[in-house]
Amino acid sequence: MATSQPPSTLTPSTSSTSDDVAVVYCTTPNAEVARSLARHLVSSETQRLAACVNILPGVTSIYSWKGTVEEDSEVLLVIKTRKQLLPLLAEEIKAKHPYELP
Repeated sequence: MATSQPPSTLTPSTSSTSDDVAVVYCTTPNAEVARSLARHLVSSETQRLAACVNILPGVTSIYSWKGTVEEDSEVLLVIKTRKQLLPLLAEEIKAKHPYELP
């Protein structure tokens, strides 16, 4: 994720170009966590860090974790946002996600 400083205020853009848009992929352990995180990210509570979140169930993830190859069923979030919101979005995902490294 981006490491730049977050903007001081979040002002929704009335127009955007493809240069302003970012898509973030984030896996979750199950549909309940996916739905909760998605709703949280598009809510006014988070000042709408995401414009839209698609939930894609039935993803099989194969990854290396602590020296072993693991395989798990997960639910994928496709998060649509603006590039300027990436630092805040990353912070929010890390704060709300159950994984040690989301």
